[in-house]
Amino acid sequence: MSAPRVSVCTSVLNQSEYLKRMIESVRAQTLAEWELIIVDDGSTEDIAAVVSAFEDERIKLTRWDENKGIPHGLNHAFTLATGDYVQPLSADEWIDENKLALQVAYLDGNPGMGACWGLPGKGPMGVRPEWERNAMFAHNRTREAWVRTLVNLENIPIGGAGMLMRTAIMQELGGLDPQFF
Repeated sequence: MSAPRVSVCTSVLNQSEYLKRMIESVRAQTLAEWELIIVDDGSTEDIAAVVSAFEDERIKLTRWDENKGIPHGLNHAFTLATGDYVQPLSADEWIDENKLALQVAYLDGNPGMGACWGLPGKGPMGVRPEWERNAMFAHNRTREAWVRTLVNLENIPIGGAGMLMRTAIMQELGGLDPQFF
């Protein structure tokens, strides 16, 4: 097994049916050099059975007995990441088969960039029309308006599924701030 380029990081509390679909989307990537780090955040469902059914050594599971919350699970997964890039991904999200390859190629070709982000697709709840109207397809916005959106000053969060970040940047930031969850 070659070293992973991307560490896909997930914190899950139950949601085993969604988790299956998410794992399938990661396994379908055209970029094969990835690892999937799943933190079971105190689930009552048998997440280990879901993960082991895939029989894929690139998928790693850590189980916590009690629920600590999404940011703590993701931050733990980030500390285990061995890839050049980290990809936060919720259990109820899935990604297009070319997503990792395209974003890795972009960041490899732009070494001064710490992260990149693309348009979100459809999750189990469908697209978010308000998000698309207010942020995704708003043209002729000022730099300040885009910065306000990107740092969530407009209460429109950037979904993890669309983002890819250099692992070193996430480590430098110290992970996610639990106050934002």
